[in-house]
Amino acid sequence: MQPINPHVYITPTGHYEVRIRTVDLVRLKDDIAQNRLPMINATHKASLPKLYEARAACIYMPDGKCIGIMTPERFVRSNYGHCKV
Repeated sequence: MQPINPHVYITPTGHYEVRIRTVDLVRLKDDIAQNRLPMINATHKASLPKLYEARAACIYMPDGKCIGIMTPERFVRSNYGHCKV
């Protein structure tokens, strides 16, 4: 399985870890998501997505690569919520 977020890798610790951190995410603007046109041309300009930050629980492999992200609230409710964060 390939890592999904190389921008959040950490220095390898030799064991699995979870860290709560702020990550950058991208969201399509409402007008982009609902009014998709098949072509971008002189009359229909491309719209840029909205960038935002969110807190996330990043799950790391022993080699320091992030293999998954979820909200901190979901992590606490999961079976792994008892782990040291």
